[in-house]
Amino acid sequence: MRLSLLLSIILLAGNACAQHAPKHLHVFKDRNYLSVPAVDLTDARVLDTAFLVVGYTFSYQKEDWNRFGWVDVPVTLAVGKTWSKFHPDILQQIDEQLTGQSAERALPIVPHAVSPRIGTVYSNADRVVAEHRVPFSDGTLAEYREKPLVSEWRFSDSCTTILGYECRLASATVRGRSWQAWFAPEMPLPGNLWIFRGLPGVVLRAKTDMFEFECTFIRRERIPILQPHAKRMKTTREKWRKFERYYHEMPYRAFNADGSHVFFDGPYKLDENNWTIPYNPIELE
Repeated sequence: MRLSLLLSIILLAGNACAQHAPKHLHVFKDRNYLSVPAVDLTDARVLDTAFLVVGYTFSYQKEDWNRFGWVDVPVTLAVGKTWSKFHPDILQQIDEQLTGQSAERALPIVPHAVSPRIGTVYSNADRVVAEHRVPFSDGTLAEYREKPLVSEWRFSDSCTTILGYECRLASATVRGRSWQAWFAPEMPLPGNLWIFRGLPGVVLRAKTDMFEFECTFIRRERIPILQPHAKRMKTTREKWRKFERYYHEMPYRAFNADGSHVFFDGPYKLDENNWTIPYNPIELE
């Protein structure tokens, strides 16, 4: 059983190589941030054309014991007539750099290290497609599909104004976490943040115990909703969550099964005895 699990993890992480392969050195500024591959967008599939782009700051509590240690990540929701796409902005940036578009747009050089909290999510009326970068891989994308989850929301009379839009408050338990979400009824769009399906308006603010979304801009513009053409590992949500937990709790084993990698956090060498990553998924169930 353990051997079978280990072999599947090796295949998923894309770390299989020759026994005497040269060492790969990885030096982290923060051991909680892992190197993920960029993918070329040249042959990307155009799923739809967005007519609305919504930017957020996604904030999360880095460790469950440190209520003051929050990290802010810019993320974007692009909404089209059929498909919507949610993604961390840094993934778009590193993909554009690899594709060669970043030079034209004068984007700054950014590291390929990201926090493994969220991935890219595509959704339409019938399905949700979650896409995750496999850390330290050769460009492998792990993908699983599921039916949209529609939660039972409890609506409140409480209102507030966010970016000029009047928003109502609703609350629900979504896969193990209790969320409060402020949504704009005057924007009943076909897309929303994937965990807030069922609300009659785009969510502009949402909070739970360790995560927050805060809208930073709303732009009406037409841009393509792209899905990269890349090597994909088809999996299920359950299998991905098992692997995700494994590489948080035992990252050295998960990413160094063949012994060809060396990891440092600053001057400190990491191994299976001193390296774990806090595992606090946005979906508990």
